[in-house]
Formats: sequence, structure tokens, C-alpha cells
Amino acid sequence: MTATMTNSEIAKKVNPPKTRKGKKILESREALIVENDKKTIILKGANTSGVVNDVLTDLFKIRRHNGVMMNQNNAILPFEDSAPLCEMMKKKDASLFVFGSHNKKEASQSGVWEDFRWKDA
Repeated sequence: MTATMTNSEIAKKVNPPKTRKGKKILESREALIVENDKKTIILKGANTSGVVNDVLTDLFKIRRHNGVMMNQNNAILPFEDSAPLCEMMKKKDASLFVFGSHNKKEASQSGVWEDFRWKDA
């Protein structure tokens, strides 16, 4: 009979933590029996139209208990530099974000993304 081992047990045998802090970090990265709800950050771009504002407000009303609405217009561009966005998501413990913007060439844009990169770091 062979006993099956979980991923965390395998990781502890392969690379056991050398310090108490390392052990705490490994334990915080383990899978939970009951996972936390996914929080959503809702961002407005530098310019937003009334249509985009209404869409973002409606999405926030749907996700009110697990959502964070950023009230000010943010100069964050998720496709050019994602570092400030990842920091914000790490701070708020969110894995989903909604970004809405408006400009002359691409009117009334909004998008929903899921991001897990910051949880590995």
C-alpha cells in the first residue's frame, strides 16, 4: 500500500523551510479547505463617459459585498504598466478587476480581468 501525499507535504520534503518565517510563508500559500471569496476592484480610467460610469456602478451593486469601487479617476493603464495595478490588488486581496475608460477612438470601453500573478510572489 502506498500512501498519497498532498502537494504541501511533497514541498516540505523536497525543500523544507529553514526558518520560522519561511514556514509561515509556505503555510500561507497552502490551499484552504474553504477558499475566500474573490474580491473585485472596480477602476475608472482617466476619462470615463456616463455609459461607462453606469456600467461600473451596476457591476459594483452586483458585487457590493465582495467589491471595492475606486471613486477617483485613476491614471492606471493596465496594458502598458501592470505593476501599480498588481500592488493595488495585493493590498486589497483581490483577484478580479474591472477597468472602464473612454476616449475618442475607442469609446466606452470596459473589461473584466482575473489575475493570479501577485499571489505567487
